[in-house]
Amino acid sequence: MKKLAKQIFAARQEGRLPPHFSPKEVERVCPGWSKSTYRGFLPKHRAGNPGGETELFERAAPGLYRVLSERKKTYVFTAALQHEEDGRWSSWIDALPGCAAWGYSQQEALSALKDAAVAYVEDMLDVGEELPRNGVEVIEAPVVTITV
Repeated sequence: MKKLAKQIFAARQEGRLPPHFSPKEVERVCPGWSKSTYRGFLPKHRAGNPGGETELFERAAPGLYRVLSERKKTYVFTAALQHEEDGRWSSWIDALPGCAAWGYSQQEALSALKDAAVAYVEDMLDVGEELPRNGVEVIEAPVVTITV
């Protein structure tokens, strides 16, 4: 594994880097590399990178990354769907008040809802809020989900 990646992982474990970090924060806690290394390393090794490089990080938000290995839990929410009079589909998660989305198809609405739920849950976890206990199943192992 690359030396900078080892330094980043150690900084996360020691609490010197927050769960979601920017290249500037990495530069602050892992000194000694060139400016271009800090700007390029995280995107180059993010999940889904176009160069096929080793995936070590995940883009958490614009300009922010997290260590892939820190994703240990899967949260399963029941989603509601409703076909609207204008032809669009509305979707929401009752367990996450205000977490809703829409799309021109059921799949588009659910995809948008998934993105909204990820942001919602990450925000809750980042500020130390507890997730609701009703309406959510937490799985602490790798899973494969399918909808048939």
